[in-house]
Amino acid sequence: MEFLQLILILTIIAALVQIVTWVHRAEYAAAVFGAAYVVVYLCDILNISFSGVTYIAASIGARSASSEAISVAIFFLVTTWILYSFGVEIISARWKSQRIDSLVLIDRNFSLFGFLALSGTFGGAVLSKILSVGIAQTLELRQSVFSDNFLILLGYFVLPVLVSLGLTRAVQIRGARALIMWISLAGLLGVTALTGSRSGLFLGAVIPVLALYWKKIAASARSVKRDLQRVFLVAALIAVPVLGGGVYLANTRGLVESASFLNGTDVSQADVFVDLIASDAGGVAGGSTYLASITSAVPRSLWAEKPLPGNVVSSMVLTPDRYFLTGAETTAGLLGEAFINVGWMAPMIAAGLMIIFLLLCSRFLASRDDILWMVGIILLIRGLNLLRGDMTNVVVPSMTAIIVWYVLYKKAKPGIAPRVPVGAR
Repeated sequence: MEFLQLILILTIIAALVQIVTWVHRAEYAAAVFGAAYVVVYLCDILNISFSGVTYIAASIGARSASSEAISVAIFFLVTTWILYSFGVEIISARWKSQRIDSLVLIDRNFSLFGFLALSGTFGGAVLSKILSVGIAQTLELRQSVFSDNFLILLGYFVLPVLVSLGLTRAVQIRGARALIMWISLAGLLGVTALTGSRSGLFLGAVIPVLALYWKKIAASARSVKRDLQRVFLVAALIAVPVLGGGVYLANTRGLVESASFLNGTDVSQADVFVDLIASDAGGVAGGSTYLASITSAVPRSLWAEKPLPGNVVSSMVLTPDRYFLTGAETTAGLLGEAFINVGWMAPMIAAGLMIIFLLLCSRFLASRDDILWMVGIILLIRGLNLLRGDMTNVVVPSMTAIIVWYVLYKKAKPGIAPRVPVGAR
């Protein structure tokens, strides 16, 4: 165990150096994915290796972990990092040579009518469901409240995207159209907060808006004010998901985490992975949870035997009593879901999925157009959920973001000059 711990520590140090190198090369998406992986997996497994216990949730408490399961987990996690970092280096040259011309300031017009129609349809449907169930009940049960109706479930994922893309457009315009959009955005943000989805509120709406603010600051002239704003934003980007998420949980579900940061549910994916290894769950899903992610739009009423998502499978393996009693899921995570699907091939699958999402994000982040860039930010943030969620909770929001963008941001008709956003000249 001591030898593996040394290897793990050296890997973390090398990973931090690699992340700094990616930042220096302006490969920010790779750096963000890498930093998140280091925290939720490498640092977490190091903490587990010293304590000998895993922590999944406050209602489960600490559970002892065998040294064998911890050793196997360290091997898997280090191997995944090596594959991921090599993959980034291989595609790095391609990133430099591809500045996706088709996504740079292309002639497209934002549809205000489409935005208001989507806002009214999905915002109204979700709010109606919340009021019929009750706000307190909705905040406690979250996504399960909306899963019995496809339109409402789709709205659950659409609302945060509308907030991010709508705000990006609202800051570009003036007058009555801007006022209408800001009023609509305030209502959408309120409904999103009432869904009980912390990831929808913070990852889907708040953090993308902060990222847009960062972009605007970066494009401004160098000054002391700009430097102070960037310091504030760095602190906000760290505090919002950590402290803000905790406050949101405490006020909506009455859940207060008393454990340390590395023993909290936000950084528990190595804990879940160790427990899945100890439970001999390798390959139990046989790839079915990945199929579930791409067929999630198919109603279960039409396909009764539709595969279960990764979070459900991991919950049934590790915390069946809690899952069947309260519906609370134990998130499988990137490595956990890969392990229950393909067993020992998990590192290859996990690293490959991270690279695929990086390539997808980079196509949009390469654009100088704010709205296209915002789609890339949404995909990047939702891709991070791949590390501490399951494929279903990544594929559905990601596809939703792309579809909503396509509906709202239509290609300009021939012969009609597109409206150039304020500040884009």
